[in-house]
Amino acid sequence: MEEGAVTLNRLSAAGGVGVACERCGLRTRYRVATLSAIYGPTARLADFLNAVRRESNCPYRDGNWVDRCSLTASEAAETGAGPNAG
Repeated sequence: MEEGAVTLNRLSAAGGVGVACERCGLRTRYRVATLSAIYGPTARLADFLNAVRRESNCPYRDGNWVDRCSLTASEAAETGAGPNAG
């Protein structure tokens, strides 16, 4: 693992991760506990974002460097919303 990489266990205090793509308008939240159960607590946030990008319907996901998906993540308070809120 890369030194200083953001991992899911480093985000556990936030409770949730907000994910957004400015290009296609995707906006959702995931619970860190659910993500840790699926990907493992030491999974890198970048790897999780790549998985979301591959599974999304974003028309820019396969674009080149100039015209590509702009998926980003931010710490978010757990709200009970989103596909992994259960």
